[in-house]
Amino acid sequence: MPAQDSDQIVRFAAFELDLHAGELRRSGIRLPVQGRPLQVLAVLLKTPGQLVTGEQLRTELWPAD
Repeated sequence: MPAQDSDQIVRFAAFELDLHAGELRRSGIRLPVQGRPLQVLAVLLKTPGQLVTGEQLRTELWPAD
């Protein structure tokens, strides 16, 4: 289960996702993940251990106009 120090940083295994800065780090080293893949990861980490459907991803990442 991910550990959260604040609303902005999520830690899991050797990784750390800084939601505010939009950065993924492994053991303190920044990884080249940006844009939609980073957003998908953030959605998945919001609900650890639960299934996230394609519809939920669409709703989160592409809200209706």
